[in-house]
Amino acid sequence: MRAITSGDLHLLTRYLAGVPPADRATAARRVIERAHLADRYRKRLGRAHRVWGDGSLGAALPWAALAATGPFLSDRDHLEAMSDALRAVLLWKDRNLTRPGFSGPWIDIMLDPEGQGRSAW
Repeated sequence: MRAITSGDLHLLTRYLAGVPPADRATAARRVIERAHLADRYRKRLGRAHRVWGDGSLGAALPWAALAATGPFLSDRDHLEAMSDALRAVLLWKDRNLTRPGFSGPWIDIMLDPEGQGRSAW
């Protein structure tokens, strides 16, 4: 995955704020893995992935998340979503320090990102 910017974290937080709290960890991991796979795709083929973008975290988010307006930072749910976003990034970073290269069992996402029965590659 490309370097994570504060803008990426803000977008991930806005996305996670719209996800039920019990599902946020899974949703965050999925976006992070998509960004990682898109970055590998970009490095290998020299172009952005058609669905997940250029390997940045913000580009891997669903388009609807990018259009959503965010609440104030003082909103408790927004702060919890931000905490979940940071926790997911830290867990991913820790895992990748011990497992270089491909970092997860996300073959189902890689092969069929939208659940449409077709390959993303």
